[in-house]
Amino acid sequence: MQKLFLFDLDGTVLKVQNTIMAAIVDKSLTISGLEHEIKSEKKFAGRTDKDIFYSFVDAENHERYHQLKEAYIQLMLNELKPEHVSLISGVQEACHWLVDSNLTWGLLTGNYERSGLQKVRCSGFPLPVSFGVFGDEYAHRNHLAASSLAKAEAHFGHAFLPEELVIIGDTPKDIECAKVNGFISVAVSTGGYSKEELFACKPDFLIESLSELPALF
Repeated sequence: MQKLFLFDLDGTVLKVQNTIMAAIVDKSLTISGLEHEIKSEKKFAGRTDKDIFYSFVDAENHERYHQLKEAYIQLMLNELKPEHVSLISGVQEACHWLVDSNLTWGLLTGNYERSGLQKVRCSGFPLPVSFGVFGDEYAHRNHLAASSLAKAEAHFGHAFLPEELVIIGDTPKDIECAKVNGFISVAVSTGGYSKEELFACKPDFLIESLSELPALF
């Protein structure tokens, strides 16, 4: 059985300084002519960028949404720098394990693809990203995760069973999207949620660092 390990980004693999993210989102909204008040709130954790940015505009105003999305992505590409992003402890060990064990892996993140990959580049992530499922298309993370089966088959040329997909993330939404799709869930307490909060969501596995991942599989 060939498993596919899909990693969340924010809070799982990397962390971006709150101040730079708030500034970029604030500037994106200002450019788009939207009134707003930016706060760093836990309720954004685990949500897709599409869901978050649609919350700032009228649900029917698709043109304004796309304007906001493009402004945000361009600012991320132009203003996010390596000094703003750090890898989370344990990522290096997990990456060595993936390579040494010749495992199949990718990303499953609510980030837009272009801005998410900018975070990866700035973080110094040690592996090239060849496969990812990103938050451009779906507002709900459960639907995003469901799409990963077909996308993985198209990319890897191999049909994966639901029980062969392993979702690794730091929020209850990561756990939920794995469970509703029949995937394996690995919760890691490196983000904004405690072990106790994640345990209450009943993940298949719960760890404190990605360095513990090899012992599970």
